[in-house]
Formats: sequence, structure tokens, C-alpha cells
Amino acid sequence: MKNGKNNTARIEKIKNSAPFKKFDIFLYSVIAVIIFCLFLFLVIIPKTEATQGFRVTQGETEILNFNFQNSHLNVNDGYKGQVLHDSKNQTVTIYTSTDKSEYNVIQYDVENKTVKVIESNCQGKDCINFPEVSSDSGVIYCLPHNLKITPLVVTASEPSTGGRL
Repeated sequence: MKNGKNNTARIEKIKNSAPFKKFDIFLYSVIAVIIFCLFLFLVIIPKTEATQGFRVTQGETEILNFNFQNSHLNVNDGYKGQVLHDSKNQTVTIYTSTDKSEYNVIQYDVENKTVKVIESNCQGKDCINFPEVSSDSGVIYCLPHNLKITPLVVTASEPSTGGRL
């Protein structure tokens, strides 16, 4: 009988006890808030620098780069196509073939530090529908002409996070 009362009392004690104490809940809440803040500051809101300009490549070859700070267009001397720069309208026309049958017209805005494709004769014209590049996260592709427009961002002050040596 005594054993039965003892078991019943133990069962009641376990039923009435909380699985977590108040301090445990507080500690777990603090840890969850810390993890959320770290995730927010390291992943969701990464530190981004303002775009310094843009670069246009065809395959692995750089065609040109443009610097917003001094409005300087630097064209690769070895590029076989033709590049026409209209600084008044802030456009760059890139002919990707030597016979000028393939072209893309890129418009940039020095004040807002943005770049977009406004005209192309490629099939599908998907490059025109890409959103303008305004930060280090945007990229514009023109697959038929094998063009890629990426932002120029200075990140030398940040440490490397890995990669191949």
C-alpha cells in the first residue's frame, strides 16, 4: 500500500511540475533573439557598398567598364566589336558582331548610379526586361549576345570569407 501511495504522489508531482522553469524559458528566448539578430545582420541585411560603376563582359572577356564617380568609360582595346558612347544621353551601344548585326544599347544614370538595357535586337529581348542594376546584387544577362552587365563595387575593406587560393 505504501508503495502505491508513493507512486501516486510521484505521478502527481510530475504532472504538476512544469517541463521548463521560468529561467529556462527566459534563457531560451534570449538565445533565440540573439540568433535572429545575427541572421538578420549577417544574411538578410548584408553590408552593401554603393555601386561605383558597371562592367560589361562577353563570355570571359571584359568589353568595358564605366566609373560613375568620374564618368570615365574604359573600353578593352582587344575587343573585336564596336562600342559607341553617347555621354549626352548616357548610353553605350555595344555591337557584339563585327558586321554590326547584333547590338545592345545600355543606358546608365550617373546621379542614381543605375544601369539598364533599353534596346537590343536579340531574340526574345529578355535583357530589356531585367530590372536595372543599382547595387552589388543585380546582374543583367543577354544570352543570345553572350553579354553580362555587373556592377563595380569596391569591397577591399572587407575581409575575405573564403574561396579558392
